[in-house]
Amino acid sequence: MSSTGFFRRLMWEHRRGLGLTYSVLIIENTLHLVMPFFLGRAINDLLAGQYGGLGFFISLYVLQFLIGMARRFYDTRIFTAIYTQLVIRLIGEQKRRQVEVSKIAARSSLIREVVDFFEYYVHWYLYGIYNIIGSVFMLFFYKPLIVLICLSLLLPIVVNNYFYAARIRKVQNAYNNELERQVEIIGQGEMDKIAAHYHQLKAWKIRISDLGAINFGATEFFVLGVIAFSLLTLQGETRFGAGDIFGIYTYVYQFAVAFDFVPDFIERMSQIRDIEARIEADLKEYPSED
Repeated sequence: MSSTGFFRRLMWEHRRGLGLTYSVLIIENTLHLVMPFFLGRAINDLLAGQYGGLGFFISLYVLQFLIGMARRFYDTRIFTAIYTQLVIRLIGEQKRRQVEVSKIAARSSLIREVVDFFEYYVHWYLYGIYNIIGSVFMLFFYKPLIVLICLSLLLPIVVNNYFYAARIRKVQNAYNNELERQVEIIGQGEMDKIAAHYHQLKAWKIRISDLGAINFGATEFFVLGVIAFSLLTLQGETRFGAGDIFGIYTYVYQFAVAFDFVPDFIERMSQIRDIEARIEADLKEYPSED
């Protein structure tokens, strides 16, 4: 196995399973995207004494949650298979290189984070991206001016997260460096060193959380402005019914809060890259026997 493809090769081996789960996720997200539009139509119908819109909305909602339930059953099976194969292969490769037991234990723990990233967080990120693009598309049919207001959020989000990425990468690396020493420190049995180790891990975790909180607050400040200005553009509009206004507000809100995933995505990607770099450094001298 080449050192540059440890994760990529395993994901390629499971490409059909991953392709299926992510394809179903796209269908699920598409149904979720159109839900506010049809709920708005249902509200308008109910106000007019009609029930067709509500019936269609209920059918759509049932279809969405059945697809989502089936995907969740399948996800557990495909990702536990990936984790099992990955951790066994990792331990075998690193034992062959005679990597210290403390490092093997730390790497095995970190591997769980990699698999969790693909099982849970990629779904969340795709959902966020879908909401951003899809909400803009839907809002265009309501009122194009609102789309321009929403797009004005992009510049401050990009600038804010550019600086956040640089800071979080350094802190994440320091946290993983300390984590790799855990088995060795515990093995020494010196309580002072053990306490100092866990206090240092706590400090790095707090630092990671603080950076995320600051970035979240800055993002929400801009989000609030977008929501407020978007709703102000509806003042005096007579062509929209109550259901339409509900739909507009929902899409603006979905667009704005979808950016909440960006700081977490940056943090997780920083962690994944750091883990991969550490594993690839250990496996560099040992090509695969597969």
